Amino acid sequence: MDSNQSLTSANLLLSGLTQEPIKKLVGFKSFHTVPKDITNATRDFVKTCAMTQMEQELELLWTSLRQEFGYKRKDKRHVSLEKGSGILVLTDFRFQLSADQDPEDPSRLVWRRAVDEISDPSLLLAAPFNRIFAQTFDCIEAPFPEPQELEEIIDRLEGLSGKNILLEYPMDCSRCLVTFAKLGIVIEITSDAYKIKFHGPASPLALCEKIFAFQKAILTATPDNLLDFAKST
Repeated sequence: MDSNQSLTSANLLLSGLTQEPIKKLVGFKSFHTVPKDITNATRDFVKTCAMTQMEQELELLWTSLRQEFGYKRKDKRHVSLEKGSGILVLTDFRFQLSADQDPEDPSRLVWRRAVDEISDPSLLLAAPFNRIFAQTFDCIEAPFPEPQELEEIIDRLEGLSGKNILLEYPMDCSRCLVTFAKLGIVIEITSDAYKIKFHGPASPLALCEKIFAFQKAILTATPDNLLDFAKST
């Protein structure tokens, strides 16, 4: 990892969403009915139908991690499986899997997969990690070491000229989308964190490379370090 590149570790978050027809779930039986609306009862039903697949996925992930990283039983610190939620906690990171009814389509289910509580960010660059999670995540989020004055950041970025930086933000300045045209990077910045979201699944390595490119672009555009990444390692 380049000395000028930094990533947060424990608070770094990689996440990804996928959708699936509810009728395709293993737990959906021939006598079941696909929901036509969204209620507490239908959400509970969908989560129940997803339980078998959640258990299978966690088991498969554990097997893959043991094969790729040589994890021992003691490296598995915690496992839980509840309706709509599964967690696998290892010595190096935490994996979370959740399932819920798609808020935009009651006939579909949304899977959310996430990794956080990462002990060493270099893990995200490792080949075994990228093989296991090659098509899992489409978003990477990193927190700031301290809350940022977002209005000040917007003012500073708008004051730059010839940097190929485009900004979009609401009137209350609660968030800001920053586009670096030449790099093809779009970052969402809030007072607490910054994140990059891809249009489709990407490897952890590819997500990290975009974060590095963003940090370099900001440091190049604002030599006095508009966003202090150094404290976030």
